[in-house]
Amino acid sequence: MKLIDPISELHFRPADPSQYAIELFSASDMMNRSSDKNLIRAYRYRCEMLILVTEGSTTQWLDGKPIKVQKNSLVLVRSGQTHQFGHERNWDGMMLLFRSEVLPSGKSTLNFNRLPDVLYLNEGESSALFYQMQQMQQDSRISDAQSIFQLLRYQLYALIARLDHIATNLQQNHNNSRLSHRFYEFQDLLEQHFQYAHQVKFYAEQLVCSEKSLNRACQVARKTNAKTLITQRRILEAKRLLCHSELSIAIIAEQLSFTDLTHFSKVFKKETGVTPAMFKDMEK
Repeated sequence: MKLIDPISELHFRPADPSQYAIELFSASDMMNRSSDKNLIRAYRYRCEMLILVTEGSTTQWLDGKPIKVQKNSLVLVRSGQTHQFGHERNWDGMMLLFRSEVLPSGKSTLNFNRLPDVLYLNEGESSALFYQMQQMQQDSRISDAQSIFQLLRYQLYALIARLDHIATNLQQNHNNSRLSHRFYEFQDLLEQHFQYAHQVKFYAEQLVCSEKSLNRACQVARKTNAKTLITQRRILEAKRLLCHSELSIAIIAEQLSFTDLTHFSKVFKKETGVTPAMFKDMEK
Protein backbone atom coordinates (compact mmCIF):
# COMPACT_ATOMS: atom_id res chain seq x y z
CA MET A 1 0.00 0.00 0.00
CA LYS A 2 1.43 3.36 -1.00
CA LEU A 3 1.90 5.84 1.83
CA ILE A 4 -0.53 8.76 1.53
CA ASP A 5 1.13 11.90 2.86
CA PRO A 6 -1.38 14.29 4.49
CA ILE A 7 1.28 16.67 5.86
CA SER A 8 1.54 20.01 4.04
CA GLU A 9 4.49 19.88 1.68
CA LEU A 10 6.87 22.70 0.85
CA HIS A 11 8.45 22.45 -2.59
CA PHE A 12 11.32 24.59 -3.80
CA ARG A 13 10.24 26.26 -7.03
CA PRO A 14 12.85 28.76 -8.21
CA ALA A 15 11.88 31.50 -10.63
CA ASP A 16 13.52 29.65 -13.55
CA PRO A 17 13.34 25.89 -12.85
CA SER A 18 15.27 25.06 -16.00
CA GLN A 19 18.34 26.94 -14.76
CA TYR A 20 18.25 27.43 -11.01
CA ALA A 21 17.87 24.83 -8.30
CA ILE A 22 19.74 26.82 -5.63
CA GLU A 23 18.60 29.92 -3.74
CA LEU A 24 20.04 31.94 -0.84
CA PHE A 25 18.45 34.63 1.32
CA SER A 26 18.59 35.97 4.86
CA ALA A 27 16.42 34.56 7.63
CA SER A 28 15.14 38.08 8.37
CA ASP A 29 13.89 38.42 4.78
CA MET A 30 12.10 35.09 5.10
CA MET A 31 10.47 36.11 8.39
CA ASN A 32 9.40 39.50 6.99
CA ARG A 33 7.56 37.67 4.19
CA SER A 34 5.95 35.09 6.51
CA SER A 35 3.02 35.24 8.90
CA ASP A 36 3.26 33.87 12.43
CA LYS A 37 0.90 31.11 11.37
CA ASN A 38 3.21 29.96 8.58
CA LEU A 39 6.30 30.11 10.80
CA ILE A 40 4.85 27.79 13.42
CA ARG A 41 3.22 25.47 10.89
CA ALA A 42 4.90 22.12 10.22
CA TYR A 43 5.88 21.42 6.62
CA ARG A 44 7.38 18.35 5.04
CA TYR A 45 10.18 19.73 2.89
CA ARG A 46 10.71 18.46 -0.64
CA CYS A 47 14.10 20.12 -0.94
CA GLU A 48 17.25 20.44 1.14
CA MET A 49 17.76 23.45 3.43
CA LEU A 50 20.66 24.89 5.44
CA ILE A 51 20.03 27.49 8.15
CA LEU A 52 23.16 29.20 9.50
CA VAL A 53 22.33 31.24 12.62
CA THR A 54 24.53 34.35 12.80
CA GLU A 55 22.65 36.44 15.39
CA GLY A 56 20.47 35.71 18.41
CA SER A 57 18.99 32.35 19.37
CA THR A 58 15.86 30.40 18.54
CA THR A 59 14.12 27.08 19.04
CA GLN A 60 13.05 25.25 15.90
CA TRP A 61 11.38 21.86 15.52
CA LEU A 62 12.72 19.06 13.35
CA ASP A 63 10.54 15.97 13.11
CA GLY A 64 8.67 17.14 16.19
CA LYS A 65 11.79 17.55 18.34
CA PRO A 66 12.79 21.01 19.65
CA ILE A 67 16.27 22.13 18.63
CA LYS A 68 17.76 25.05 20.53
CA VAL A 69 20.19 26.93 18.31
CA GLN A 70 22.16 30.12 18.71
CA LYS A 71 24.88 32.06 16.94
CA ASN A 72 27.27 29.75 15.03
CA SER A 73 24.75 26.89 14.82
CA LEU A 74 23.86 25.25 11.52
CA VAL A 75 20.55 23.40 11.06
CA LEU A 76 20.32 20.90 8.19
CA VAL A 77 16.83 20.00 6.95
CA ARG A 78 16.60 17.14 4.48
CA SER A 79 13.95 16.35 1.93
CA GLY A 80 11.22 14.36 3.66
CA GLN A 81 11.74 15.81 7.13
CA THR A 82 9.16 17.98 8.89
CA HIS A 83 10.30 21.38 10.13
CA GLN A 84 8.86 24.35 12.02
CA PHE A 85 10.58 27.71 12.54
CA GLY A 86 8.65 28.51 15.72
CA HIS A 87 7.44 31.78 17.24
CA GLU A 88 10.73 33.60 17.78
CA ARG A 89 11.84 36.36 15.42
CA ASN A 90 14.79 37.81 17.37
CA TRP A 91 17.41 35.95 15.36
CA ASP A 92 18.97 36.14 11.92
CA GLY A 93 21.15 34.13 9.63
CA MET A 94 21.62 32.83 6.11
CA MET A 95 19.39 30.23 4.47
CA LEU A 96 20.22 28.06 1.49
CA LEU A 97 17.67 25.94 -0.38
CA PHE A 98 18.59 23.48 -3.09
CA ARG A 99 17.32 20.41 -4.85
CA SER A 100 19.43 17.32 -4.28
CA GLU A 101 19.84 16.59 -7.99
CA VAL A 102 22.22 19.55 -8.37
CA LEU A 103 24.87 17.60 -6.43
CA PRO A 104 26.87 15.03 -8.41
CA SER A 105 25.64 11.48 -7.81
CA GLY A 106 27.61 8.31 -7.21
CA LYS A 107 29.27 6.46 -4.35
CA SER A 108 32.44 8.52 -4.60
CA THR A 109 30.66 11.82 -4.00
CA LEU A 110 29.46 13.52 -0.85
CA ASN A 111 26.11 12.56 0.64
CA PHE A 112 24.24 15.45 2.25
CA ASN A 113 22.06 12.98 4.18
CA ARG A 114 25.06 11.69 6.11
CA LEU A 115 25.54 14.98 7.94
CA PRO A 116 23.98 15.47 11.41
CA ASP A 117 20.80 17.52 11.90
CA VAL A 118 22.71 20.27 13.72
CA LEU A 119 26.34 21.35 13.69
CA TYR A 120 27.62 23.59 16.47
CA LEU A 121 30.46 25.52 14.88
CA ASN A 122 33.32 27.56 16.25
CA GLU A 123 33.70 31.20 15.23
CA GLY A 124 36.13 30.46 12.41
CA GLU A 125 34.00 27.69 10.90
CA SER A 126 30.85 29.80 11.11
CA SER A 127 32.54 32.83 9.51
CA ALA A 128 33.93 30.72 6.66
CA LEU A 129 30.47 29.27 5.92
CA PHE A 130 28.81 32.68 6.14
CA TYR A 131 31.20 34.28 3.66
CA GLN A 132 30.90 31.27 1.36
CA MET A 133 27.09 31.55 1.39
CA GLN A 134 27.26 35.33 1.02
CA GLN A 135 29.47 34.94 -2.06
CA MET A 136 27.00 32.46 -3.55
CA GLN A 137 24.17 34.92 -2.93
CA GLN A 138 26.07 37.68 -4.73
CA ASP A 139 26.99 35.40 -7.63
CA SER A 140 23.37 34.29 -8.02
CA ARG A 141 22.51 37.82 -9.15
CA ILE A 142 24.76 37.59 -12.22
CA SER A 143 22.61 37.77 -15.35
CA ASP A 144 24.22 34.91 -17.33
CA ALA A 145 21.88 32.17 -16.09
CA GLN A 146 23.59 29.10 -17.57
CA SER A 147 27.12 29.94 -16.46
CA ILE A 148 26.03 31.09 -13.01
CA PHE A 149 24.12 27.87 -12.39
CA GLN A 150 27.28 25.85 -12.99
CA LEU A 151 29.25 28.19 -10.73
CA LEU A 152 26.65 27.91 -7.95
CA ARG A 153 26.57 24.15 -8.32
CA TYR A 154 30.29 23.79 -7.70
CA GLN A 155 30.20 26.36 -4.90
CA LEU A 156 27.45 24.30 -3.26
CA TYR A 157 29.52 21.15 -3.62
CA ALA A 158 32.47 22.93 -1.99
CA LEU A 159 30.23 24.08 0.85
CA ILE A 160 28.93 20.55 1.49
CA ALA A 161 32.52 19.30 1.37
CA ARG A 162 33.42 21.83 4.08
CA LEU A 163 30.51 20.63 6.23
CA ASP A 164 31.54 17.02 5.68
CA HIS A 165 35.06 17.89 6.83
CA ILE A 166 33.75 19.64 9.96
CA ALA A 167 31.39 16.77 10.80
CA THR A 168 34.11 14.17 10.24
CA ASN A 169 36.41 15.93 12.69
CA LEU A 170 33.63 15.88 15.28
CA GLN A 171 32.53 12.31 14.68
CA GLN A 172 33.88 9.50 16.81
CA ASN A 173 35.01 6.32 15.07
CA HIS A 174 35.30 8.16 11.75
CA ASN A 175 38.55 6.32 11.06
CA ASN A 176 36.61 3.08 10.51
CA SER A 177 35.61 4.09 6.98
CA ARG A 178 34.43 0.66 5.79
CA LEU A 179 31.87 0.27 8.57
CA SER A 180 30.82 3.91 8.24
CA HIS A 181 30.24 3.46 4.52
CA ARG A 182 28.13 0.34 5.15
CA PHE A 183 26.05 2.14 7.77
CA TYR A 184 25.34 5.08 5.49
CA GLU A 185 24.32 2.74 2.68
CA PHE A 186 21.96 1.03 5.14
CA GLN A 187 20.60 4.42 6.18
CA ASP A 188 19.86 5.31 2.55
CA LEU A 189 18.11 1.97 1.96
CA LEU A 190 16.10 2.33 5.15
CA GLU A 191 14.81 5.71 4.03
CA GLN A 192 13.55 4.13 0.82
CA HIS A 193 12.03 0.94 2.22
CA PHE A 194 11.08 1.46 5.89
CA GLN A 195 7.36 1.40 5.09
CA TYR A 196 7.33 -2.29 4.18
CA ALA A 197 10.80 -3.78 4.81
CA HIS A 198 11.18 -4.46 8.53
CA GLN A 199 13.64 -7.36 8.64
CA VAL A 200 17.39 -6.94 9.03
CA LYS A 201 17.83 -9.80 6.54
CA PHE A 202 16.34 -7.70 3.73
CA TYR A 203 18.85 -4.88 4.21
CA ALA A 204 21.80 -7.23 4.66
CA GLU A 205 20.93 -8.94 1.37
CA GLN A 206 20.67 -5.59 -0.40
CA LEU A 207 24.10 -4.61 0.95
CA VAL A 208 25.59 -8.04 0.18
CA CYS A 209 26.79 -8.54 3.74
CA SER A 210 25.85 -10.64 6.75
CA GLU A 211 23.35 -9.48 9.36
CA LYS A 212 26.20 -9.59 11.87
CA SER A 213 28.29 -7.19 9.77
CA LEU A 214 25.36 -4.82 9.36
CA ASN A 215 24.67 -4.83 13.10
CA ARG A 216 28.33 -4.12 13.79
CA ALA A 217 28.24 -1.11 11.46
CA CYS A 218 25.14 0.18 13.26
CA GLN A 219 26.78 -0.31 16.66
CA VAL A 220 29.81 1.71 15.58
CA ALA A 221 27.74 4.53 14.07
CA ARG A 222 24.74 4.72 16.43
CA LYS A 223 25.49 2.46 19.42
CA THR A 224 22.51 0.22 18.63
CA ASN A 225 21.54 -2.59 16.26
CA ALA A 226 19.88 -2.53 12.85
CA LYS A 227 16.52 -3.85 14.06
CA THR A 228 16.22 -1.01 16.57
CA LEU A 229 17.01 1.58 13.90
CA ILE A 230 14.38 0.09 11.58
CA THR A 231 11.78 0.28 14.35
CA GLN A 232 12.80 3.82 15.27
CA ARG A 233 12.39 4.95 11.65
CA ARG A 234 8.87 3.50 11.48
CA ILE A 235 7.92 5.14 14.77
CA LEU A 236 9.38 8.47 13.61
CA GLU A 237 7.08 8.39 10.58
CA ALA A 238 4.16 7.46 12.83
CA LYS A 239 4.92 10.48 15.04
CA ARG A 240 5.01 12.76 12.00
CA LEU A 241 1.61 11.54 10.85
CA LEU A 242 0.08 11.65 14.34
CA CYS A 243 1.29 15.23 14.85
CA HIS A 244 0.66 16.74 11.46
CA SER A 245 -2.19 14.83 9.82
CA GLU A 246 -5.82 13.94 10.37
CA LEU A 247 -5.30 10.26 9.56
CA SER A 248 -6.76 7.82 12.06
CA ILE A 249 -4.42 5.70 14.15
CA ALA A 250 -5.70 2.59 12.37
CA ILE A 251 -4.85 4.02 8.94
CA ILE A 252 -1.38 5.05 10.10
CA ALA A 253 -0.77 1.54 11.42
CA GLU A 254 -1.88 0.09 8.08
CA GLN A 255 0.24 2.44 6.00
CA LEU A 256 3.34 1.56 8.02
CA SER A 257 2.61 -2.17 7.61
CA PHE A 258 2.04 -3.07 11.24
CA THR A 259 0.21 -6.37 11.69
CA ASP A 260 -2.77 -4.70 13.34
CA LEU A 261 -3.67 -1.79 15.60
CA THR A 262 -2.75 -3.72 18.74
CA HIS A 263 0.72 -4.50 17.39
CA PHE A 264 1.24 -0.86 16.39
CA SER A 265 0.19 0.40 19.82
CA LYS A 266 2.46 -2.09 21.58
CA VAL A 267 5.54 -1.15 19.51
CA PHE A 268 4.78 2.57 19.74
CA LYS A 269 4.41 2.47 23.53
CA LYS A 270 7.61 0.47 23.91
CA GLU A 271 9.52 3.13 21.95
CA THR A 272 7.89 6.26 23.38
CA GLY A 273 6.38 5.28 26.72
CA VAL A 274 2.86 6.27 25.63
CA THR A 275 0.22 4.88 23.29
CA PRO A 276 -0.41 6.47 19.87
CA ALA A 277 -3.70 7.93 21.15
CA MET A 278 -1.99 9.49 24.17
CA PHE A 279 0.79 10.88 21.97
CA LYS A 280 -1.73 12.44 19.58
CA ASP A 281 -3.59 14.08 22.48
CA MET A 282 -0.33 15.41 23.97
CA GLU A 283 0.62 17.07 20.67
CA LYS A 284 -2.69 18.90 20.20
